[in-house]
Amino acid sequence: MNIVTGFLVLIGVFTVLLSWLHLLGWSYGGNEVLISAAIGLIGAIVGGAISGVLTLLGVSISIRDSAKLREKDDLPGKISRIENAIDILERVTEIDLAFDARSHKNRFVQVDYSTMYKILDDYNELTEIIPKKLKNDFIYIDAEAYQMYLRFKDQVQLLGMTFINEVGLESEDYKDSKVTSLAGFIDFLYKRDKKFTYQLGMIYADLHVQLALKHEQLIEELDY
Repeated sequence: MNIVTGFLVLIGVFTVLLSWLHLLGWSYGGNEVLISAAIGLIGAIVGGAISGVLTLLGVSISIRDSAKLREKDDLPGKISRIENAIDILERVTEIDLAFDARSHKNRFVQVDYSTMYKILDDYNELTEIIPKKLKNDFIYIDAEAYQMYLRFKDQVQLLGMTFINEVGLESEDYKDSKVTSLAGFIDFLYKRDKKFTYQLGMIYADLHVQLALKHEQLIEELDY
């Protein structure tokens, strides 16, 4: 846009100066000395304008090429950050949140005979600690990747609050389940635990897929 604007201004300058030259010739009866001086002045102005436009063009190209080179030099660091985050996500999705139909062990909540139930350490690990670790990598990739992280964090936080409300003794889910025995309460918590495990695993898996696609995109941009 700057270059186009420069050429438009140049055309305007040509028009004004040529009109001025014509008026001088008409007003002074074709005075050759005056007209020659005017032509020299016009030549100097037009030459300066052309030089300025070409300089602007060269600077613009240089800045653009430097920016591209800098972005390419930053790619290895970004790719390394993505690979660190992918390693964390793979551990979570393939180990921490892997579904095991044979397991009857709760991951996030269990019966506590002093307080009815308690939230286990894995809840804090997977809703607070690991998302903070992921942030350390995502924030250095790019704006698009950080937006992925922010959506992921919001989903995890919302799901976590929903889970806490579901297992609360005052929740509608608890009242509707009509738990009247310890065995029923244990089964109630087990089902909520499995539901939360599955939902949290889906959120982590979705981020894993998005990040894998981003990794492929940056590898292509690296263009070895």
